[in-house]
Amino acid sequence: MLYLLVLMLLNGLAHNEGFILEFRLEPVPEVPINILDGVLAVGLFWGLFRFRQSPNLFTADQVHPLFRWLMMLFIPALIFGSVLGLANDVPIRRVLTMMRNFAVMPVSVFIGYAFLGTPKAARWIPYIYVFAGLGAAMSIMLFFKEASHDYSREVVSLSPLRTISYVSNYAGLGVAIVLFSILVKVRLFPLPLALLIGGISLIGQFATLSRSDWLACIAGMLVVYYLLPPGERGGRMITGVFLGTVMALALWIGIAVASQTTGVDFTEKMNERFWSLLPESVADTGEPRAWHQRLPATVEELKMWSSSPLIGRGFAIQDGARLVQGKATAGYRHNTWISTLAETGLLGFSAMALVVGGSFAIGRRMVREQVDAGSVLIGGMGVITAAHYFVHGICTMSFNQMRFAIPLGVVCGLVLRCRAMQQTIIRRAWDKHRQSKQVSNASVFPGQETVKMFEV
Repeated sequence: MLYLLVLMLLNGLAHNEGFILEFRLEPVPEVPINILDGVLAVGLFWGLFRFRQSPNLFTADQVHPLFRWLMMLFIPALIFGSVLGLANDVPIRRVLTMMRNFAVMPVSVFIGYAFLGTPKAARWIPYIYVFAGLGAAMSIMLFFKEASHDYSREVVSLSPLRTISYVSNYAGLGVAIVLFSILVKVRLFPLPLALLIGGISLIGQFATLSRSDWLACIAGMLVVYYLLPPGERGGRMITGVFLGTVMALALWIGIAVASQTTGVDFTEKMNERFWSLLPESVADTGEPRAWHQRLPATVEELKMWSSSPLIGRGFAIQDGARLVQGKATAGYRHNTWISTLAETGLLGFSAMALVVGGSFAIGRRMVREQVDAGSVLIGGMGVITAAHYFVHGICTMSFNQMRFAIPLGVVCGLVLRCRAMQQTIIRRAWDKHRQSKQVSNASVFPGQETVKMFEV
């Protein structure tokens, strides 16, 4: 548990250029190693040691089958991508960087799976993500405050006020997790504190001024409605609307403060960025369209994939295309799903799709079955994270980057591990129930149908 806390806080709060890239080693030419590489390596070897000591990790009869499938897909995808990537006429540093970014996903899944030791520990995992989100949000807001001192109101672009040096995804995930915990009545915090944390996290998420972040955050929050019991959605959504209104008010206050700090009408600027998400025929605000640079690059990446559908063209193939064909397209890798196809083909794409889809499907079952509070929270995290990253991956660089991949991969591992423990507990209880002579054979044990389900 302590390891996961350190990993998430370090990943969410550390400034990329000022810390992660500043303090790194280069023991081998073209292979820099930063502090996150070291922390992930420690987690990998520590997790392997835990598996060696107890392959089933204490409280599960067997490793979840989807975990095995993911490893069987990621490993060959990593091998093919590396071999083909090294054959590209691009700097080897770029190939190794993209290879590392891809490898972080299976490593993160493994770490999430290995470091959830008991069902009781699942109850505390959401706090790690919420605190990481709160810390990331505050770091982003501090950056915004400092940058606003040097911001000129005559400058049209908002780029000087934007930052991608922190993993803002934690903030968006934290908001949705807090909202979910309130609506399913598994409270993490007293209501006033929950609203304060949610409001700060929402401001931090939107303070990146990234339209992709906005859409992903909204997707994660909206999917909470899908997780509510069908017969209770109406009543609970009244609470949800109230909570959303309070958080929106916090965001409005944040925009007003930003306007006062920078001397710029931020309401107008945010409105322009929102309308720039829509087709040009809808509104002409003068703001560059979100898709102008990205669609042509996405089409080029699809062409790369079409020449090798199964295993792709290798890591950093986009850089080879840019150098050899002269395509200086800034939008490469900004649709993570398509860039994954281009580099690793259907093999790597299937692995990534199973991470997102598996987290969603399994998490939803855990929420619907209501076995215990811990599994409900972990299941909700799985669905929220999957929805967030599904949208984020369509819109921009996402889980094809090291730091952004870690939250998704770890949640997937946590969901699979928690599900394996949950199934084991239900199975053992049902076996004990069947063997009891004091209970009628006709009685039905809660969870009986769960045990018979296809366990994914």
